[in-house]
Amino acid sequence: MRTYNNPSDKSSNPNALYFPLRLLKVNNNAPFLMLLFLFFTISSCRDIIDLELEEAEPRLVVEAMLLDDERAARVKLTRSNTYFTVDDFPVVTNAVVHISDEDGNRHELIYDENLEQFTNTNLRAELGRSYLLHISSEWGEYTAENKAMPVGILDSLTQRFVVGTPFQEEGYYLRFSGRTDPNQVNYFRFKVYRNDTLFNSRSDILVFSDRNIGNTIRNLQLNYAFQPDDVVKVEKYSLNRDIRDYFSELQSLLFNDGGLFSPPPVNPPSNIMRTRADQLEALGFFQVSQVIEETVVIEARESLNLTRTNK
Repeated sequence: MRTYNNPSDKSSNPNALYFPLRLLKVNNNAPFLMLLFLFFTISSCRDIIDLELEEAEPRLVVEAMLLDDERAARVKLTRSNTYFTVDDFPVVTNAVVHISDEDGNRHELIYDENLEQFTNTNLRAELGRSYLLHISSEWGEYTAENKAMPVGILDSLTQRFVVGTPFQEEGYYLRFSGRTDPNQVNYFRFKVYRNDTLFNSRSDILVFSDRNIGNTIRNLQLNYAFQPDDVVKVEKYSLNRDIRDYFSELQSLLFNDGGLFSPPPVNPPSNIMRTRADQLEALGFFQVSQVIEETVVIEARESLNLTRTNK
């Protein structure tokens, strides 16, 4: 049997089948209609599932520093919180804290309500000596040991004006030059303040070693753009390697976005040790450091040199 697309053919052959051409054309809206159909089909089948996440037990968090300057010894104790809690870490006040030196002298730290820290303003770190931190808390007893390493010499801070580019902010940049102990690998941390405000974001954790640059540091640039009349303070802390590793891992953790290709988040390695195996591990660090600092006022000129001797 023949088929015809022309009506005139049908009239000449009444037994022929007739299909109008407009029925054989592909509808231009078909893909859109198909997608719309799939959208409503999928959305109507979506179920919301609430996951019951197990919360970890709170842990003791220790931020302890013993310096060789007037700030002396201070220990801040807090309680860890849940994963989704932001900026709410209860301060721990009911603890007993003391630091012992190599000679067995015990120095008590008293809780200061204004600072929310345990402090001892009479205790200062001495170069080359080790110190033992002891904490007795509701979680149990914890200890940590650290040694005052040499911070080296700050020879100069030089300011240099840099014209802005798409990749660098315009302003005055400080360059650090100094010397470190040539008989060992040295580890350091820089802290930078502008007008009494600490740069304190995740990218401001500035830790490094002189392993690959030697004991003479020349024109190490601090990547902060300052403006004329800014008051800038730079602090340089000596570190033990375990504290350098702690801050390096902390910075990596803070940059972890939790994406598909990111490693699972892990707490930084702490030097706070529990005294019994049945205790929860503590978080945080005990740092003993020498520290040197310099304050400069940014001037609107090409170069400014400041020279100082070691403490």
